[in-house]
Amino acid sequence: MPQPWECESSAMSWRRFPPVGLALLLPACAPAFAQTDLAPGRTVWAAFEDQGEHRSFSVHLPPGDGDALPLVVVLHGGGSSGARMEDVTGWSALADREGFAVVYPDGLGGVLGLGRAWSYDGCCGYGALLGVDDIAMVEALLSTLEARVDVDPHRRYVVGYSNGGTLAHGLASRSSDLFAAMGIYAGPVAARGSLEAPIMPAAAPEPALSVMLVMSEQDPRVPFYGSEGRTVTPSQPQLAQFYAGAAGCARHPDVTRTFDGAVDVHRFLGCRPGLAVEQLTLWGWNHEWPGHETIRGCRAPGEQLYEFDAATQMWAFFRDKRR
Repeated sequence: MPQPWECESSAMSWRRFPPVGLALLLPACAPAFAQTDLAPGRTVWAAFEDQGEHRSFSVHLPPGDGDALPLVVVLHGGGSSGARMEDVTGWSALADREGFAVVYPDGLGGVLGLGRAWSYDGCCGYGALLGVDDIAMVEALLSTLEARVDVDPHRRYVVGYSNGGTLAHGLASRSSDLFAAMGIYAGPVAARGSLEAPIMPAAAPEPALSVMLVMSEQDPRVPFYGSEGRTVTPSQPQLAQFYAGAAGCARHPDVTRTFDGAVDVHRFLGCRPGLAVEQLTLWGWNHEWPGHETIRGCRAPGEQLYEFDAATQMWAFFRDKRR
C-alpha cells in the first residue's frame, strides 16, 4: 500500500512558480478588471483596488453563454497563489464541463508575492501587518466580478485549502448569506478553551450553509484529531459537528466507506431543508490538495485514492445547493 509520505515531493509542489510565469507573482502587473477582455473557455488575470491594496485574481468562464452562472470562489493555501491553485486542482476544467465560473483570488505576500497568506482578525502574514481584512476583500471581489459577469446570486460557493480553508471558515461565520455551500480541504481553526471542549473563535453561520469538510487522517501539517497549545485546533469531527449543529442536523453522522476503503464519508442526517453537512476522511494521503493532478503524479492505477478528486466531490455536493 502506498504511504502518504511517498507523495511529499508532490505535496511541496505549490512552492514552484505557477506555470503561466513569474508575472503572476507580481500583483502590481495585473491589469484592471474593468479593462480586461473576458472570453468564455479561458482564464484571465486581473486586479482591483481594495483597502488601499492592488488585489490580483484569476477568473475562468465556461464555454458558451446563456443563463446566469453558478460561481465557485477558490482560496489557495499559504505560500501559494490563485494560478497555482488552478493548476493543481482541476477546478477550471470541471467548470468547462459543468457550466460554472471560477474565481481564484491571490493572498497578499511580500517581495514577488512570496509568502502569500490570507488575513482577517489580525492573522496572518503580510496582510495582517497591513491591517487588511480578507473577508471584506472577498465581499468586494464578488461585487467587482458580478458587475461584469452574470452570476446566479443563489448559487455562489466557496472552497478553501489549508490557510485558504481558515479564511473560508471566517467567511462562513461573517458572510454566510453570500454562499449556498462551502468545501474545505485541511483548513484549521484557532479556537480557545480545551481540546475536549473547544470554544470556536466566531459564531456559528447565520444563516446556516451546507458544508463539506475533507481531510487526510495522516495530514502531517494540520492535526486531524486536533491539538492544544497556545490555541486549540479543533479536530475534524468537532468542526463537522459545529456546522451540523448550525444546520440543525442530527449530532451523530451516518458513515459509509467508499473508494475501495480509502475514504470514509460522514453524512449528517436530519438537517433543515436545503442544508447538508458531510465530513470526508481520507486514508493514506498527506496535506497536498487531493486531486487527479497530485494523486496520479505519484500513484498508479488501482492504488489507493487513484480515482479520488476533491474538486469533483465538492462540486457534486454543491450542485443542488441554493441560498
